[in-house]
Amino acid sequence: MDKTSIKSLIALVVLSELVFLLALLFLVIQLNRVETELSTAAQVRYLQVAAADRLRQSSDDLTRLARTYVVTGDAAYKDDYFTTLAIRNGEISRPQQYQNIYWDLLEPVRGQRHPAGEPLSLDKIMQALPYSDEERELLALSESNSNDLVELEVEAFNAMRGEFMDASGEYTRTGQPDQALAIRLMHSKQYHQAKHRIMLPIDEFMMQLDARTEANVAAAMQQVNSYLLYQNVAIILFVLFN
Repeated sequence: MDKTSIKSLIALVVLSELVFLLALLFLVIQLNRVETELSTAAQVRYLQVAAADRLRQSSDDLTRLARTYVVTGDAAYKDDYFTTLAIRNGEISRPQQYQNIYWDLLEPVRGQRHPAGEPLSLDKIMQALPYSDEERELLALSESNSNDLVELEVEAFNAMRGEFMDASGEYTRTGQPDQALAIRLMHSKQYHQAKHRIMLPIDEFMMQLDARTEANVAAAMQQVNSYLLYQNVAIILFVLFN
């Protein structure tokens, strides 16, 4: 073999190895990109579920506080009820890590563990997340139904003060406070039906979100596995060629 042939062979080997290395580098970059997308998708899914669960939890908090107030007559529970509404609507500061345990903690532990943050409505939190249009409609329906339940709870509160609804739906009738009526309203079949109308869209939302995000995660995992396979094949070929 003459010198020219040897030089050509060496050039071919160097070029081939360079191609292998570039291909391997490309696969590593693509694998890193897909893994980052997978991690981001998992984080977004967590935030989406947490926001929807906060809507469910706030409804449960309102129910517990309202029922405790009408049974005990302790105005502190009524104050906590309206504070919960104000936080949800972004009218006052949202406690830090509010999605964790909050109203089940007592003061001063509650304030120490969850200091005040910036006012931020639950609706704005949800608007910033990439829900599908159908998922947004379900959450909006649940929130609207939750506001309807608030009207029933306010009716019970007014009964505790001796203020009652007239034919036009205004609280113009006055009389003796009626705690028994307030308790009946808060435990009535009408109340449970209203609660059902809040939770049903959230349940449907969770099912749709699970199906959509599981499909996205499965597709991303398939890409990860494919790039891993290509990467391993490239490494094996590189070693065998050398």
